[in-house]
Amino acid sequence: MLRGQVSRDGKAKEKKDRLDMTIKIHAWLTEEKKDVRFGQWNFKEVDLLNEYNLLTAKPGIYLVNMSEKDFIR
Repeated sequence: MLRGQVSRDGKAKEKKDRLDMTIKIHAWLTEEKKDVRFGQWNFKEVDLLNEYNLLTAKPGIYLVNMSEKDFIR
């Protein structure tokens, strides 16, 4: 259904590539059930991922509330 809608425009090739990348990203999230940051993406896919601003594409940061002494131990 979506692929037919993409081909109606003059920029069909660009839109088809974008749709294919989006489907690949969606499959990674739903089928592999892994964060986007752990996938193997080419440059075009990374540009698209940056537009989506997905939280699973961001690096993780952990904050621990403890003293330096406890941290060293």
